[in-house]
Amino acid sequence: MAASVLVFVTSLYLLLGLALRYAVVHPAFRARGGFAALALGAALLHERLVRGALYQTFQKRFAPGIAAAGIAFAGAMAPLSARLFFLPRPTAPFPLVIAQSFLVELSISLALTWLALGSGSTLPGGLALGFIWAVRLVFVPTFHGGVVPFLEVIAAAAGALAISAVLVRALAPYRDQVLGAS
Repeated sequence: MAASVLVFVTSLYLLLGLALRYAVVHPAFRARGGFAALALGAALLHERLVRGALYQTFQKRFAPGIAAAGIAFAGAMAPLSARLFFLPRPTAPFPLVIAQSFLVELSISLALTWLALGSGSTLPGGLALGFIWAVRLVFVPTFHGGVVPFLEVIAAAAGALAISAVLVRALAPYRDQVLGAS
């Protein structure tokens, strides 16, 4: 359930952009449908490596909380690179595109880290990330002005907040560890 909440909330920027008439969405099922399936496999592998193997290494070396934050940062790098390589770039200045993309990917990565911690598995996060990328690859927005990229940042941050709300009980032991509660 939490994975589907993340996919839905992080994709809301497309619906909001359409509703506010700042975006036109061009579905590309035929052209990019195969890439969407490939994205699912790549996302599952990414989650297994980053929030699986790498997190175990970080847990041994860093204090609670620092390991999760480090994994959220590290987990954002591959999607950020893929985003800049595979998705159409807006006409905004490149440093602004990188900053906006980084904020989006870091927020989603933080949500995926919480999802892995709360569920005890990398599978829900892998599926969520795969479906987020499938939406990105199939529904390509053309936007007018800077509203849609701003909405995407807000939607990604809201996705992280939604995951923390949905998994509040499952994340309680980790929160207590970070805050030093017994």
